Amino acid sequence: MADTGLIPTLPLGIYRHSKSGRFYLVTGIAKDATDDTITAQNIRVMYRALYGDFSQYHRTLADFTAQVPKPEEPGTMMIRFEFVSAFDTASTPALLEQLGHLAPLSWESKQK
Repeated sequence: MADTGLIPTLPLGIYRHSKSGRFYLVTGIAKDATDDTITAQNIRVMYRALYGDFSQYHRTLADFTAQVPKPEEPGTMMIRFEFVSAFDTASTPALLEQLGHLAPLSWESKQK
């Protein structure tokens, strides 16, 4: 990625990890506060697990959007995090319950 001075965008919402199948909520894009250069290595995707203790993580944009080997089909590639749905406070909890990855009480307890 060339330094254009513009921070790249990534849709905020729910993504599925290619290997684990677990769901994550992308909450934003961040850059290094000490470096004004915009590169694939200093732009970070901020995301939260939608399971367990709802840990927060970050990866470089390049790593988050990288193509990785598809386990079930040797020689083919897939994106590391697949976009599933835009985040919306009205429908996201129901979507996750339907997918079987989040109990209603877990979601509500994290919103307080």
